[in-house]
Amino acid sequence: MKENILNEDEMLLNSYNVHRTFNNLIGPISTAILLDHYKESHKEYKEILSVILKWAADYEIYQDLSRIDHIELLDIYNKLFDFNADYIVTEDGSLAEEIDIWMGILMSLRKKQIEQKEEK
Repeated sequence: MKENILNEDEMLLNSYNVHRTFNNLIGPISTAILLDHYKESHKEYKEILSVILKWAADYEIYQDLSRIDHIELLDIYNKLFDFNADYIVTEDGSLAEEIDIWMGILMSLRKKQIEQKEEK
């Protein structure tokens, strides 16, 4: 997993990194939905996946992460944090950890895009 994580130098705001981030966030959520280990959270993961897919589609059209509503973003982040915390401490918590990492990267890229727009 670590080799897939963007280091600070690679966390440039560009289409490639945004697509990579969405893919690396959507993948583990989709997998968690299908695994018995995450069964108690399947419904929540499905709801979150639906929102993240909407964000990815919106980015595909507008190429603008700042269109993600900050309240919705924080709501999704908090929901993920709340039930991922139960899984990260277990042996099979690698998907929850990966989801947490890539959600943080998405938030960082969004922040960079907002800062760039403010500089103009």
